[in-house]
Amino acid sequence: MTVAQLQARARTALGITLDTSPEFERGDLLVNSILGIIATSVVVGVGAPYFMHFWTSAQTFGAREMLTDANTSISNYFMDTQTVPPATWLQFANCTSNNQYAPAPLVDPLAPANCAELTITGYAAANGQQSYIIQDSVVHPSETLFALPKYPGTMGTEPTTTCGLNGCTRVMYDPNYKMMGY
Repeated sequence: MTVAQLQARARTALGITLDTSPEFERGDLLVNSILGIIATSVVVGVGAPYFMHFWTSAQTFGAREMLTDANTSISNYFMDTQTVPPATWLQFANCTSNNQYAPAPLVDPLAPANCAELTITGYAAANGQQSYIIQDSVVHPSETLFALPKYPGTMGTEPTTTCGLNGCTRVMYDPNYKMMGY
């Protein structure tokens, strides 16, 4: 027995008659349209936050990759000159690079038009060697940085905690302690 036959038997048993007039069909179309809109709204309402989270997480991952590239550029510069470059060395005017160590501007994915957000700060490491930190000034959603070690506030100090859900909104890189949030 098919579903249509079962529905017909149920209607007969309950004394329900179907109105097949054009007015009824228009009303049925309206109801189906409203149900379709409601279903679509629910899907979008549930899916949009997940999409946005994955999108911002990917952008933050891109910023972390950018800092790794910046570290490579600074390491190459340091190998050649035995000095840490100036603080604004990786800040590019008009997003064009004239730097042989960083031939392409390093840009945070959350601020693609901003090529002047990286700052380099040199310090003397515990072993007496010269070291540095690279700071990205672009704000990232804190939930995308929660697992990063949290910068303790003093250069050359090992991080002992993580950022947590509301602890950090920016990323930085220290070659001694790698990627950190602040």
